[in-house]
Amino acid sequence: MGDCRLRYGVASGRLAGMTPHVWEQRVSLADLDFHRHVNNARMLAWVQDSWADLAATAEGVPPAFVAVQHTARYQAPCPYQRRVRIETTVTKLGRSSVTGIARITDGSVIFAEITSTWVGVDPVRQRPRALTELEREAFGRHRIDEPLVPVAAAQLAG
Repeated sequence: MGDCRLRYGVASGRLAGMTPHVWEQRVSLADLDFHRHVNNARMLAWVQDSWADLAATAEGVPPAFVAVQHTARYQAPCPYQRRVRIETTVTKLGRSSVTGIARITDGSVIFAEITSTWVGVDPVRQRPRALTELEREAFGRHRIDEPLVPVAAAQLAG
């Protein structure tokens, strides 16, 4: 899986003035597969919890969003350990959608990068809705305007 050490700069989403949203996750024994690594489905669930927390910062409770796409790059097995961080960077804000990259890391190794697109949904009409100004503000605190190069792609190129 190559060198998955955490890099800084565009590849890690740490640009001047931009702070990723950070969600800490305790790794439990139930998260492990038969290889004693965290199951990939559990990592995706952690990312979904992280996005719900990020959206909740806008209005205090997670608003209605639906994931329309996840693309995962699993870069290293995530062993049983105390805690991991999910660092989420927003890469695009649309009228009704938000896209970003979440990195699961222990601070030195990136275990996975998951790119997700979420669409705001009106729960009564069951239709897409525009993002509110509060949501835009919350997501905007973690947004970068330059294209984000996934770490795996940066490692292949460099």
